[in-house]
Amino acid sequence: MNEIKKLRKELGMTQQGFAERYGIPKRTVENWESGKSAPVDWAMGLLQRVVREDIEERERRIASIRDAYGLIKPGFQELTEMLDAGGDLFDEMVFSSTDPQEVVAKIKELKATDNDYSIQYFKCDEDGELVEGSDFDTVTDFMEKYEEENEMKKYWLDCESTGNTQFALYEKTEDEETCILKFDFEDIEGLKELEEAGKIGEGYELIDKYIEEKLGFLPEYEVG
Repeated sequence: MNEIKKLRKELGMTQQGFAERYGIPKRTVENWESGKSAPVDWAMGLLQRVVREDIEERERRIASIRDAYGLIKPGFQELTEMLDAGGDLFDEMVFSSTDPQEVVAKIKELKATDNDYSIQYFKCDEDGELVEGSDFDTVTDFMEKYEEENEMKKYWLDCESTGNTQFALYEKTEDEETCILKFDFEDIEGLKELEEAGKIGEGYELIDKYIEEKLGFLPEYEVG
C-alpha cells in the first residue's frame, strides 16, 4: 500500500480530512496516493514523523478511554426567567466519576431519588473529556445493577510487620481471592513521620490516597 495512504488509513481520516489536518491540497494527496507524484525525501520524512506522533497520540487516547457515570439533576428555570432571558431547560451534572462506587457514595450522601436525579453513562478520556455519550438510567436501576455486580466482592488490607511494614490489598469474591496491590511502609510519603509522632491512626488517609492513585479507585476495605 502507498505510504501516504497507509498513514492516512492508520489515522482513520478521509483524503479531505488528511489534507486539512496537515495543510496539504487535497489534489496533492490524491496524486501522492495514486503514484502520480511524491513528496521530496525531506518533506516525506517530516510528514512521516508528524503523522506518526499523531497516530501514537490517537492510540494513547483510545487506550485511556474509560466508562464513566454521571449523577444528573434535571435543570429548570422559573418561567419568568425563561421569558426574560429566552433560556431553555438544562440538566446539571452534579457529580461524575469513572468509579461507580464513588457515584453510589454520592447518591447515598444526597439521598438521591428517581424523582430528582438520573444517571448518565458515557465514556471519557484520561483528562475527563467527553468522548462518547450517553445512555440514561434511573437511580434505582443503577443501584440495583451496582449491587448485583458487587454483591460478592469484598476487600481487606493485610499488614505484616517484618522490619519494614508491608501491606497487601486483597479482593475476595465467592470463588477466589486475589492480591491486587502490594506496597511497603516507606512507599507512602509522610507515613513514617506520623508513626514517629505517634499519630499512625492518621496514616490511613495517606494509605487511602496511595491506594486510589495506584488502582484508580478506592475500595471500601477492612483491615485484616
